[in-house]
Amino acid sequence: MLSSIKNCLSIEKDVPPLDISLDGKYYSVTVMSLSPLSGEGKKRGAALLLEDVTAKKDVLRIKQDFFTNASHELKSPLTTILGYQEMIQSGILTSEKDIKDANEKTIREAKRMKLILDDMSVLNRIEGGKEKKDIKPIRIDLLLTDIENSFLPRLKEKGIALSGKKEELTVPMDEEDARRAFTNLLDNGVKYNRENGSIEVDCTSSGTVKVKDSGIGIREQDLSRIFERFYRVDNSRGKDTPDGSGLGLSIVKHILESYQDPIKVSSLFGAGTTFEISLKK
Repeated sequence: MLSSIKNCLSIEKDVPPLDISLDGKYYSVTVMSLSPLSGEGKKRGAALLLEDVTAKKDVLRIKQDFFTNASHELKSPLTTILGYQEMIQSGILTSEKDIKDANEKTIREAKRMKLILDDMSVLNRIEGGKEKKDIKPIRIDLLLTDIENSFLPRLKEKGIALSGKKEELTVPMDEEDARRAFTNLLDNGVKYNRENGSIEVDCTSSGTVKVKDSGIGIREQDLSRIFERFYRVDNSRGKDTPDGSGLGLSIVKHILESYQDPIKVSSLFGAGTTFEISLKK
């Protein structure tokens, strides 16, 4: 910065802004040339304008991380799709069984890509406030039961026992928001659970909803990142992460934030995770 000031005084012109880091914050510093006032001789001065650009840099970093992770997530299924189709086209796969297997895997990966793109679109609409909300009284206890019923085939397939107590709870909320948030939480509990594990969904009349699973859990040092976009790509929840968009919990957080409903997560690595939501009545 000192060299910029000297340069400004030397050429008697403003110099291009420069970025500096100070005490954990980022500033854009503009050095401006000042003309001498009447009666002060011919000496010129310089003025410094500091603009705190920490928030701008954070937003830029988040966007860059998002597109980097999105590219990574989309590249994997796309590579699989191209690989299998090229093997069919080139005649490497010739038997009916091999071709059928390749097509099934291609379709599965294409659906995974669609899921990622759909969730990216949802997250963008939520963050941008572009979704029209139909706020009305919603029976959360009945909604949770309905969501649980839709998961019964997956729970049965994995041998997961479902339990929990539900008291009558009515809150003002957009039904689609509520369904999307709690569906993602239950989906998370199923994906990261063990075979023959358990999920407990409790709902109290005071406004508390808890979703507790017996899954693989989250390391303590990773808890602060659990709601980040594409969180699962860091493999902190195991090497064999299930298919998904990696945006589910981020969507949950943004939905609840729009209602100013806090969500807390506690976990013991290897023993399970509990999400606790406090809904405003």
